[in-house]
Amino acid sequence: MVKHLNRWLNIPSDEVFMLAVFGALIFVAGFSETIHVAEAIGALLVGLVLAETEHLDRIEHLVVPFRDFFGAMFFFSFGLSIDPLGLGGAVWPALIAVVVTILGNFAAGLLAGKSAGLSPMGRTNVGLTIVSRGEFSIILANLARQEACYRQSNPLRPYMY
Repeated sequence: MVKHLNRWLNIPSDEVFMLAVFGALIFVAGFSETIHVAEAIGALLVGLVLAETEHLDRIEHLVVPFRDFFGAMFFFSFGLSIDPLGLGGAVWPALIAVVVTILGNFAAGLLAGKSAGLSPMGRTNVGLTIVSRGEFSIILANLARQEACYRQSNPLRPYMY
């Protein structure tokens, strides 16, 4: 299959190439939604398949600006959906949990880097990289919340707000 994808994606124009990539992405994401699987999972599968092609570097070069922009838009819209006044007494425990999580992830990265024999700078890079992970968990939580809103009979519905 990768051989055929390499041939099909051998498109000289960057614009037409990106239309083909985005078309495949939207098609599979839409199909995923049709079979009641999160479109994010369908998009992930397209990425996994296209990562095996010889066009990976070209795709990454052209997609990164879109990824950054749409990632920022997602978190902007997610932030708009949070009512800070609705947190009430949970503000301080939430802030403490954030600090503990950041420090714990950083420390785990430092230890993993040390066990791999990395330099102090390499360990720090690993630690800081681990700290920034978790965005997909927010995406999945948001998808779960939206799905629960659509299903009135969901027993978890009261806990999703």
